[in-house]
Amino acid sequence: MASSFGKGGAVGGLILFGTTTSLFAKIVYELKSVGSDGTEKYFHKPWAMTTLMFVGMTFCLPLAYLQNAMKKKSGDDIEEPLLQDSPLPAGEVKEPRNELRETLFLSVPAIFDLIATILMNIGLLWVTASVYQMMRGAEMLFAAFFAITFLNRSLNKYHLMGLSCCVVGATFCVVCQLDSAVHV
Repeated sequence: MASSFGKGGAVGGLILFGTTTSLFAKIVYELKSVGSDGTEKYFHKPWAMTTLMFVGMTFCLPLAYLQNAMKKKSGDDIEEPLLQDSPLPAGEVKEPRNELRETLFLSVPAIFDLIATILMNIGLLWVTASVYQMMRGAEMLFAAFFAITFLNRSLNKYHLMGLSCCVVGATFCVVCQLDSAVHV
């Protein structure tokens, strides 16, 4: 179990680096340069930004492999499963893991993540970084919707309170963005 300091550091890091990433992306989109035809142009290339982001993420792979190797070496390779296996009927043997199948299965959400990242970077061209961050926070609404719809989960009062705050914050951001667009 992680310490409260570790959890607080992780949450703080998510907020700090998530905000910094959005601000830097917006700053990059505001950069101007002289094109090959001699005219000044903005760097509006969300595909390039997405590619750089995913290339940067691949640099974390060696660290993940090293961490996994250290776990195996120390003998602390026991992980708690997300889903408990039901007991097998007598005489049946558990099917071995198929790593290729698991990889292909996980590639589906990875492709959707890639598409979502590209669309978010395209959207960042036309909205402020604060609106972009608030709309990213609205992902919570979709997660709740999917949890109710597909996982048959119910929400408690804390979930509903959090979702209400999310809706109010997103609504304020949309209204402010629309109001600033009218005054431009």
